[in-house]
Amino acid sequence: MDSVNAQIALTEYYDTKFGIFDHGAATDRPLAAVALHDAEENGPTSALYETIRLFASTNVYKYFGLNLEEFLNLPREFTTLILEVSQDKTIKDSKVLSDLPGL
Repeated sequence: MDSVNAQIALTEYYDTKFGIFDHGAATDRPLAAVALHDAEENGPTSALYETIRLFASTNVYKYFGLNLEEFLNLPREFTTLILEVSQDKTIKDSKVLSDLPGL
């Protein structure tokens, strides 16, 4: 088996083994073998999605004045530190608010 056929065989095995696509089964979609399948979709669980969620929930703009684009353009070690500091400040602020009488 040459390298091209070996690569095809390995790809088909991988797709079938991990439930991405069964190359042996008939399908109504003629391009299903090359389509993006649910098992391959990593967007909602990606680091970018998580970073954006944390940016919003930890009030980065409030504490650092950075909008999302400015924040994402920073080096990773800066964004990690900013998220940690923002999260700590958000938790501290929520505790202060919950300690106020009448709330």
